[in-house]
Amino acid sequence: MDTVQDKENIIPKLDEQKKKKKKKKKKKKKKKHGWEKKQEEKARRRKPGRRRNKNCTVGAVLQEFTNIGLKLSDLRCLSVTPRFIEAHFAKEGRSTFTGPFMKYISDGPFLAMKWEGENAVKRACEHVSKKKEYPLWDYWPLVYSSDTVKRALEDARTWFHADSSDLSVAVLKNRNMIFNLPDGGICGGLPQEELEILVDGSTVDFNLSSDLQRFVLIKPKAFELLSTIEKNCLYMKGLNLVKKSEVPHSVAWSDDNSSSPGETQEKFGIALIVSLPDSVFDSKDSLIIAGSEFVYASAEAESSLKFVKEFFPFGIVGWLDPDITDLRGGYFESTLIGLQFE
Repeated sequence: MDTVQDKENIIPKLDEQKKKKKKKKKKKKKKKHGWEKKQEEKARRRKPGRRRNKNCTVGAVLQEFTNIGLKLSDLRCLSVTPRFIEAHFAKEGRSTFTGPFMKYISDGPFLAMKWEGENAVKRACEHVSKKKEYPLWDYWPLVYSSDTVKRALEDARTWFHADSSDLSVAVLKNRNMIFNLPDGGICGGLPQEELEILVDGSTVDFNLSSDLQRFVLIKPKAFELLSTIEKNCLYMKGLNLVKKSEVPHSVAWSDDNSSSPGETQEKFGIALIVSLPDSVFDSKDSLIIAGSEFVYASAEAESSLKFVKEFFPFGIVGWLDPDITDLRGGYFESTLIGLQFE
């Protein structure tokens, strides 16, 4: 291409927060989704606001940046510890979050994204600053951004480096970690009896599959479909941008129309583990036609476990942070790099 492409990392923070009703007549509001956005030549962090916005979905965020001419090149959902966040901000030379707010922002997973485009930093920054025109961004606290291309590239290395075999082994043996692996069951660094007691007594759901849980693969990067699924799902426990070359023989690629992000011709899709009502896929008036060239969804009575093995090999991941003292996680992690305790 003729233009020079800057990479853009956006780290939306995915989180759900319950609001207590203040008056008896008021209905209890639903949980919210939030983002921590890390922009490639701009790094951003954010949490959901105090009010409900129907456009607050990951798909809406992706669509907005696509609409200003940026191209998604990578995406992963990951949980992070306060130590990981502190290390990130230390590289920026900025003060870290402390106290209750640190606990708040490390409570749920982050969605890390890379974007490409001409003048990506400037355009994305200008776009996010237009709160009156784009109320999607009008949330508390405001967006954090890295201020140089050099810094953002360093952020990309921090958030998107590969899980080495040494890292995976070390995390699996860490006394703070609990896994429910597709082929290995409950495991971690603590004695098995202690692990099972923690899992049984926790509110974190370590089940790999359930009657309502479905695996979905959006084969083109069709963000409006992602938004539709998000708005109608009961919960989302896993999200990852996957390369066909990494899982080439999965039946989820049938009727393949996966996206190519550029000249490499590498095929991509967005893999999800979600709890969905049947009406989204299985009824006569379904919102989305499963089995089409755009979307693959596991059947209603079909276990999502085989797809977990293919697309989320770490299974369900939980972790105990010494600084927080409660069990966190319960997500299908796409990477373990954010789970640092030292």
